[in-house]
Amino acid sequence: MKPARSAALALADRLDAGGESGPQVILLEIGLAGLSGYELAAELRRRAAFHDTDFVAISGYGQPDDRVRSQAAGFAAHLVKPPAPGELARVLQMPVQRRQALHGGA
Repeated sequence: MKPARSAALALADRLDAGGESGPQVILLEIGLAGLSGYELAAELRRRAAFHDTDFVAISGYGQPDDRVRSQAAGFAAHLVKPPAPGELARVLQMPVQRRQALHGGA
């Protein structure tokens, strides 16, 4: 198991064991070599602590197909690296429905 994935799942285990909630938003790189952000998000969502967490995809790819894939995977928004500070601030401050509308459903 990759170190980043191991650390994320160890945190998830601790939050679940303690009955705590996860973060409101997770910014997740979806295209790291050897680690799929899609798979990691799916694993975290299966944990009770992350049921209310909004996942925001961060990627170097921003074509329509990339945005459709992140939307289908349940990401609330898809930001292309590097996101403009104002865009990132808006995404972090808006409810999930408004984030989805701002980013064309992704």
